[in-house]
Amino acid sequence: EHPVLLQDLRKVSNHIQDIVKRGHSIGLHIHSQWYYSEFDGIKWNIDFDHYKLSDMPQDLADEKFQASFDLLKKISGADITSFRGGGFSIQDYNSFPAIMLRNGITKDTTANYKAKLITKLHSFDYTSLKSSDHYSFESDILVPVANGAMTEYPIASSRELYIIYCYNRYKYSKAADNQNWGNGGDLPGKASAGFIKNIFRKLAWTVGVGASIDYQSYFH
Repeated sequence: EHPVLLQDLRKVSNHIQDIVKRGHSIGLHIHSQWYYSEFDGIKWNIDFDHYKLSDMPQDLADEKFQASFDLLKKISGADITSFRGGGFSIQDYNSFPAIMLRNGITKDTTANYKAKLITKLHSFDYTSLKSSDHYSFESDILVPVANGAMTEYPIASSRELYIIYCYNRYKYSKAADNQNWGNGGDLPGKASAGFIKNIFRKLAWTVGVGASIDYQSYFH
């Protein structure tokens, strides 16, 4: 219906195919709010009631997971063997890991080491993980199992003073070559409102910071 979206699809597809040609692997990453969002011809209207897979009926979540996997495999022409759940939230999605194994996905990178966040959008608790090293597991992402069918590669993290985090966030958001620091697709205005509110309340606090190649993201 919208030619601009067809252009976007072609750009993304070409980008993915170029990544594969350069020798990199491709992993599946799902933010399920996009399944419910609509484009009005100018902008996307995002549905924040379905931010994670467990916000959908399980049969529909399974259907969308499979469709996303099939589409990514078709576009990339490559085997898809890794996955990361949107918003680090996968523990409440009951079909995980069965649907992973059914599609040959044996590597997961969803666990955010020592992180916990229970909100309208997020639902995860990885505080019981004993190490940030990779480990095998079966049905429970929190329970290491020797020679398990899947391998978890937790997200590395560290702790820093909240004021330092705020400074880095401001600095990197203003950098000419790094304009991708948004609110992670969260509720509109949430990031800026929380930033202003908490900078004075948490000056002496520390926050967990997950490692990323493009920007920092704190989880609690």
